[in-house]
Amino acid sequence: MPTFTRFHIRDEGSRIPSRSGSVLSTAAIDEVNDENIKPTPKSNHNNNGNKRNSILSYSYMENSRIPRPVLSSNNLNKFLLSSPSMNNLSLATPKLERSKIQSETTGIPRSPSLRHFRSGINEVSQKRHSFVPTHSKHRNESTLQPQPQPQPQSQLQSQSRKNMKFNYFMSTSSTHKPLSRIDSMSSISSLMTTSSKLKRSSTTSKLNIRPKKHKLKNMEELFEAIQLNRDIKYRNKFQNHTVLPFEDDKLKPYRYEELSSRRPDLFEKLSMYERITQYPNIYFTGLSKSMKIAADMKNYANNHGFDDKNNNYKIIKGDHIKYKYEIVDILGKGAFGTVVTVRDHSYRSSPLYACKIIRNDPKLLLQSVEEIKILKQIQSDNVVKYIEHFTFRSHMCIVTEVLGLNLYELIQMTNFNGFSINIVKRFTIDILQGLQFIHSFGIIHCDMKPENLMIDQKGRVKIIDFGSSCREESLRYSYLQSRFYRAPEVLLGARYNTKIDIWSVALIILELYSGVPLLQPQNEWELFCQCIEYFNVPSRKLIMELRQRVIDEGPVSESKNRNNSKKATNTLLWKAFDSTGGLNREYIAWKQRQHSKTSRHLAPGSRSVGRWVRRAGAEEEDCDETEVAELSVFAEKLLRWNPGARLSAFEALREAFLQHTWETQT
Repeated sequence: MPTFTRFHIRDEGSRIPSRSGSVLSTAAIDEVNDENIKPTPKSNHNNNGNKRNSILSYSYMENSRIPRPVLSSNNLNKFLLSSPSMNNLSLATPKLERSKIQSETTGIPRSPSLRHFRSGINEVSQKRHSFVPTHSKHRNESTLQPQPQPQPQSQLQSQSRKNMKFNYFMSTSSTHKPLSRIDSMSSISSLMTTSSKLKRSSTTSKLNIRPKKHKLKNMEELFEAIQLNRDIKYRNKFQNHTVLPFEDDKLKPYRYEELSSRRPDLFEKLSMYERITQYPNIYFTGLSKSMKIAADMKNYANNHGFDDKNNNYKIIKGDHIKYKYEIVDILGKGAFGTVVTVRDHSYRSSPLYACKIIRNDPKLLLQSVEEIKILKQIQSDNVVKYIEHFTFRSHMCIVTEVLGLNLYELIQMTNFNGFSINIVKRFTIDILQGLQFIHSFGIIHCDMKPENLMIDQKGRVKIIDFGSSCREESLRYSYLQSRFYRAPEVLLGARYNTKIDIWSVALIILELYSGVPLLQPQNEWELFCQCIEYFNVPSRKLIMELRQRVIDEGPVSESKNRNNSKKATNTLLWKAFDSTGGLNREYIAWKQRQHSKTSRHLAPGSRSVGRWVRRAGAEEEDCDETEVAELSVFAEKLLRWNPGARLSAFEALREAFLQHTWETQT
């Protein structure tokens, strides 16, 4: 009697709800040898194409999904490649062991060991395939076309947060990268479609197909990981830092009148425009005049040729700024302008600094003046150090110390696996100490996010970018903060205070631990829905108090008109809640219909920060459940609808979660 092979599908525990309300599970395939079953052929049934026809049935089982017996591996190979019921199952290499399945680069289970296959199978069957997303109109078809699984990139590419959507629970440590929402939904849809066509069995042994995440345990491992990283940009940025010079190293400038006689080499590099303007004190003249920006005195629209079409200063590496700083590299660009690394030639040691060149715009100019006032006022070890500011060719320039990597780059460097709780505690203490100092002056940062938190050579976190900052007594902007870290009072359109920074810090802490953000909205309505799901519906008393404060003090606006009632009522604070402070179900139903393609049914309190943290901790190697529970409780105290119930930076530093680490560090 020959030995036959049949495939069983087992429940893998990761459950996905289907549109019909049933629960589907990720499938894994297992081989079982059976020598006592006699197959008997049975005629196919046709149900108008709604159900896939059975290939064969056994005498004891009606409508079985078990494939027909095959007497040789060659026939079995041909059958798997041609059978409609098996064409979505990937073919492994001939000697793939079960242990190799755990290290695959996808969360979808692969085929088991196929060592009975001959190695000379055709080229198509040697490729590994994944489940293929299908369009909704093809979901009931009997076959799905396999596509090659893309190979993972050997080097981590820079990711943009715009339109980013993380599929956290369907990825592994090796491919823990953000996915677009379309790709995420397509993968889940295809998995549900394929799983529904295969018979599941709960008798097979379970496989752990998602390996544990390895996280960096301490700062020594973090520094070593930066130095050994294959991407040279991380090493170069971390090595660039400011070493403050001594006053004895200060050089005397050359006056323009004596430059031609004392330093003819510098004088020859001056362009005609620079010779006409006759800047009084000169340390450095940059490139030769043929390589500099050609000034056009008639071009008033583009600042005599020094600006581009967006009113940003044209950056040329090697050129000078204020005849003192040499442009070394571009650190970043944004709506405010450009940040460059510069070398100060007024000192013998030529220290490196960061120079923020503000865009040539009157509003941004006034905003930069407020930023300069704040930077001068808050000189702290956990805040970027201010050096000087000046105006150069109609652009405001702010010079600060240059730092290494920001926290988002560190998370990206770990392949979005996050850090251990020890490192998270260390970073959290630095951030809260900086915020405590800032808030003591009544200043709100208004843009706390991983990109605005940088580490120096000692591993100390410093807060940067005060371009959106304001003071509690003079709120300027109603639309601020990055969407992933936006506080609910800003989202609703209410008046706010320093507690919006605390909300952002809590979300940053959770992202540092897990590697991905807790809230991942693509628009403001998605953010509102996710806040309702994670933190439940705010109390009616809170909504009425927020409304009354807006009525008494006026809505947040750049204008000083407090009687702008039309703008106040055109916010979620009035629209999403009824006259008594409860949810406005008619408005919510209307918004759900508007966002039917991207949003789901609103279920208040259906999610939990505690469950999210515990699930992230369950994937970590050597996870301390006590510390994970403390982290969850600590984050929940910072993530409260009521700003008054949220902990301040001073109170958060004295919580049990940070107490031992903070006492050791201080």
